[in-house]
Amino acid sequence: MNKLSNIFLFDVDGTLSVNGIIPKSAKDTLKYLRAKGDLVLLCTGRCLAQLGDVLPEIDVDGYIINN
Repeated sequence: MNKLSNIFLFDVDGTLSVNGIIPKSAKDTLKYLRAKGDLVLLCTGRCLAQLGDVLPEIDVDGYIINN
């Protein structure tokens, strides 16, 4: 069994995406964290329907929404 190292939570607007664009550096960082075995979650006030522009661009392990 792999030991989980860390859990990272990221907001979307103004954190992962700037003006609706997710920079390559942010995508690469998320990919790196997941490859190490860390969990990557989105934590956003958006609802799931409002994440349609974000989710296809990045791989995450889950999300906390509508907060």
